[in-house]
Amino acid sequence: MRLGMMATTVALLMGLVLPLHAHFVFVSLQPGGKEARVVMSEDVKPDLDVKMIASTKLQLLRADGTVQALDMTQPEKNFFAVALSGQGDRVVFGKTPFGVMQRGESKPHLLVYYPKMVAGNPFAPSTSLSGRAPVELLAVGDASGIRFKLMANGRPLPDSEVVVLLPDGSESKVKTDAQGETEGEFREPGQYAVWARYWEDVKGEHDGKSYEQIRHYATLVVDTKTAPMVTENAAPAPVVARMPVAAASFGAVAANGWLYVYGGHTAPTHVYHKESVSGGFHRMRMQGDAQWEALPGGPGLQGLNLAADATSIYRVGGMFPANDKGKPVDHQSVADAARFDLKSGEWKTLPSLPQPLSSHDTVVLGDTLYLVGGWRLMGKEESWSEQMLTLDLRNPEAGWQMHPQPFQRRALMAAAFQGKIWVVGGIAKNGKVSRSVDIYDPATKSWSNGPELPEGQFLGFSPAVGVHQGALLAAVADGSVLRLTASGDGWETVGEVLPRVAHRLVSSGDKVLVLGGANKGKNLDVVEAITVAAR
Repeated sequence: MRLGMMATTVALLMGLVLPLHAHFVFVSLQPGGKEARVVMSEDVKPDLDVKMIASTKLQLLRADGTVQALDMTQPEKNFFAVALSGQGDRVVFGKTPFGVMQRGESKPHLLVYYPKMVAGNPFAPSTSLSGRAPVELLAVGDASGIRFKLMANGRPLPDSEVVVLLPDGSESKVKTDAQGETEGEFREPGQYAVWARYWEDVKGEHDGKSYEQIRHYATLVVDTKTAPMVTENAAPAPVVARMPVAAASFGAVAANGWLYVYGGHTAPTHVYHKESVSGGFHRMRMQGDAQWEALPGGPGLQGLNLAADATSIYRVGGMFPANDKGKPVDHQSVADAARFDLKSGEWKTLPSLPQPLSSHDTVVLGDTLYLVGGWRLMGKEESWSEQMLTLDLRNPEAGWQMHPQPFQRRALMAAAFQGKIWVVGGIAKNGKVSRSVDIYDPATKSWSNGPELPEGQFLGFSPAVGVHQGALLAAVADGSVLRLTASGDGWETVGEVLPRVAHRLVSSGDKVLVLGGANKGKNLDVVEAITVAAR
């Protein structure tokens, strides 16, 4: 179709049809899960001639973070067909630049559609496009109740209209709250088709025509019948305590019979402002009455962990949002380091890092404090750490020393195990979730590769890692608690807890405690306990 004809058709659709029957680009999964259908329609049913959306480019996002370009064929006049490969949770997403047009006295604008469809669990963390589109709709909740979250340029979009086409064919128009989530929940099981708009005044040129505004339209198609029924009231492991505040990406460590927690992100997922991080510091007896004791806190931080030895607890780096609520997000990593003296109950300053870092992990092995992975965030600027850092705890005044590390990853976790530093999972610089395990041997000052985490949805993203009864454990995103095999060449499942990411794992006597984390857009306050059978 020639551009002029397309613009005329679109003008007619926008001017005559949309006030009553809005047409958008929808992608829906077909029976069997091997094919998707692309339409220009009021809903997911084939309607208009799809030649007008032939500019659509689609991609497949897998749970491990890999992306594949998709090809469309046109078996019928009013829909495209797309073959899908693989299994598990997958996302089809794309972009349809529709052209420049102008209605009446409105600004000339570029109309762009961003279709998205989830095959599998619509609430899985891996269904987020993570900035791959300027506007995106996400499913929030679980199979018993669903909400929708609208994101624009990486931030929640409040006070915006979202149109939801329900499984029974009816339509509901709802507004987003301050967190960008639709108010109330939809509880009817089945397929939901959703659309929302985001307009921004941006000047540019498309196909030789100038525009002064871009009108972005996001669509989402999900099916709650494909989601596992998991709720906070149906934890597969006993909840033995509640954290002082629901949080993710915080610090936790055991020392001298106490469980210590520090800071963390306390707002809903993807909501960042000065009040969204905590600087609280608490401890609880691991064999006591599950009561928390408040200790002297510090700066509000997330993207950090704690490490400990017999005398001190160590806090290094982290990140805080410097923006006020409702303002553009301004992430700032920090270089501060401190230790909490277990005898005096006071924080004491340690030498600052060579540069600010967050989303890393810290481990004590012998008389050395190790820092691995992470990145430096300063507003919109980011740089990834290429060095492992060490601090000699016998002579901390000598400052941090840098050592080559064979990876650039963040959202990873680490543990001291069998005299070595084991670094597990994370996100690579290319944005791909990593299942890699890297091992540092201080005796030889060399790195080697360990067995990768098992395949599965998002399993390498911000796992919880620790050592329990002489074994290395990792609690991963789907709720599995994994143990390194006795031979050290693989992983075996030894328990199950609530699915979540950015949580923590601590050994407590004969139990393993799994704390907090983020699950389906919300932070958890649960402390779950599992017993791991001996080998």
